This record gives sequence, C-alpha cells and structure tokens, in this order.
Amino acid sequence: MAHGGMEQKRLLLILDGAADRPCLELGNRTPLEAAQTPNTDRLARNGVVGRARTVPEEFTAASDVANLSLLGHNPIGVYTGRGPLEAAAMGVDLEPDDIAFRVNTVTLAEEKLKDYSAGHITTEESRRIIEDLQPVVKELGGALYPGVQYRHLMVRRDGAEWRSFPPHDNIGRSVEEMLPPSGPLREIFERSRDLLREHPVNEKRRAEGKNTVDALWPWGQGKAVRLRSIREEYGVRGALVSAVDLVRGIGVLAGYEILRVEGITGYYNTNYAGKGEAMIEAFASGVTVGVVHVEPPDEAGHEGKADEKVRALERIDEFILGPILEAFPDIKVLIAPDHPTYLETRCHGSEPVPFLFYDSRVPCQGPEKYAESTASGEVVEGWSLLPRLMEGVSK
Repeated sequence: MAHGGMEQKRLLLILDGAADRPCLELGNRTPLEAAQTPNTDRLARNGVVGRARTVPEEFTAASDVANLSLLGHNPIGVYTGRGPLEAAAMGVDLEPDDIAFRVNTVTLAEEKLKDYSAGHITTEESRRIIEDLQPVVKELGGALYPGVQYRHLMVRRDGAEWRSFPPHDNIGRSVEEMLPPSGPLREIFERSRDLLREHPVNEKRRAEGKNTVDALWPWGQGKAVRLRSIREEYGVRGALVSAVDLVRGIGVLAGYEILRVEGITGYYNTNYAGKGEAMIEAFASGVTVGVVHVEPPDEAGHEGKADEKVRALERIDEFILGPILEAFPDIKVLIAPDHPTYLETRCHGSEPVPFLFYDSRVPCQGPEKYAESTASGEVVEGWSLLPRLMEGVSK
C-alpha cells in the first residue's frame, strides 16, 4: 500500500561489484544485461542511464573509495584507508595517532593466497579464532577486534607507511611477493599461522571439507577520518542498511541511522527481503533518504560465478526494489554499482559504472534496460550523484 504525504523519498541502491564485461557463459552478455529485473528496467524506461567514475584516477579500484564516492564524498579530500571506516562501524574509537587495519582470515595453498574469506567462515567460528589470537597481536603491539565473518580490525600506533595488499584482488599470488621478510606484518602472519595449524575450528572445518583459516592478513590501513553528516549537508534524516562494516562505517561517520536486520550476511544467503522491509519501515518513520547496499554481486564476481551474480541482481530487484517502489511510489531513485568486479579476472576494476537516475515526478524517455550497454552521455564524477538525488530537499 502506498504511503501518503508530500515528502518525496530518496533511495540510493548500491549494487556492489555489479558492473562487468560480457562473458560467454551468459551468451556474451553482462550480468546486468542477462538478469531479469522488471522493476529496475521500468525505472530505466522512465529515467536516465548514465556513466559515472566512482574511483578517481589517483586511486586503485577499491570498495572504500568507490562507496565514499557514491555516498557523496570526494575521496581525494577525505580518504585515508579502509581500516578507519570499518572501525567506525564496529564502534572502535580511534585516537589521532592510531592506525586501523582491516584484517582478513585467509586460506593458503602452496604458499599462495587461495581464499580471501576462508570459505566464507561463519561469524561464530571466526570470533573464536580472533579471540584466541588477540593475545598474540597484543604482544606484537596491536589490538585485534572481531567483526563479521572473515572481516576484522586491528589498531596499532605504527604502520601507516607499510605497503599492504587487499587479499580479494591477489588470489593466487605468493606470500613472498606481498609480505616483507621481517617486521610486524610478517610476524603477525607467521605467529597466527603457527597458532592456527591445529586450532579446533580448523580441525572441524578440515573434517567437513571446508577451507581453513591459515593466517591473519592485515591491509587497508589508515588514520581516523571525519565526514560531513547527511543532516549537516541537507537537514534530513538518513538511514542505511548493509552487511558490510566498510559501508556501515561510512554511514556512521556521515550521520546515517544504521538499520539492523536479522540474517544479512553479505553473501548469497543474505536476507534480501529483510533489507527492503527495514527501509520501508525507516521511510515510514520519517527518514527522507535511504541507502541500501547489497554485497552478493561483488562476492559472485570474486568467485567467478556468473549464475550467482545474475541471481543476486534478480533477488535485489524482486525483494528490495520492488517492495520499496510499491510502498513509496513518490520517490527519487539512484541505482549504481560501486565499481566493476569482473567475472573473468575475479578482481575489481576502475572503469566507469552505469548509474540509473529516476524521479517519479519528472519521468523521461529512457532505455529499455539498465545495463552497461545502455548507459550514455559524458562520464560524471561518482561523488556528484548523491547531490543530484538530493536536489529539491529543503533544510
């Protein structure tokens, strides 16, 4: 049932890693082209499909930079690293001299990175491992905090200048290529590896034929950052839902209300419908701008699973976008991936992404489908899209 009232809602729907290149498995189509997404395509036919650069040339393709862009912040002025964004999501306050690292639990094979997520280990299993490793990291000069699944946090007073490598973009590379022969990063890796060889969680996972947690992998370090809040900028309430600490952290720093939804995992089994329902409730409570971030298309890209990437896009359309549009037909919508995640390479890319902009009060003639091939016009900066979505809001 549609909700009454004069306020027009604003929705930013982030399809993490959805942009891609045509692949043979999908009949030389991209996942966006192959997916059956009637709600999205209805907006495309009455909206604008353009191209945006979410990763400035100065940066490598990464979710932190790209999501900062989509949430209206120019990374050039505010970005220090991924770690401090995740610290904000976890409620870890950083002192001015603190350096926050993202830490993955990784699987190794023949001295190479095999899996950035240790088989998408459960949060419960991962927490046991992190708690057992906290004394080791403390002894080596850091504090280790458990997060969700394979995503954790370490805080130190050094390391800002150390070179680190995101594991999801370096599968198959040797440890020796990426870690220094000595120093804290190497010590954390080796000490964690020694402790984990016969850890009870790994013994159980090994018996079940699952990937094990073979080491801790710190990366993405940086100092605390401050972002201008959505209320300061536009004078409205904003709400955000995501299973990913990085995106929630940006939301915390930018003053969004963080919606808690049971069963959201950041993986294929996430609670899509729960995200849609939570945003509908937030809009009904007086929230003006809602951000829904959905991670599974990115995970499918990293795993090279075209069918899962298509299925994720279809579920987002059916269980998140469709119900929101039905509940709030008077709405502005911005849909965009944060970056491409290519099925072929299983890595992020920095090419411009297709965005869809729709305004129920100002319909226009758009393409039949939302996809890379239907995007047109000059490439705009990613951080310019949110201000466009917020046009017409009066403080």
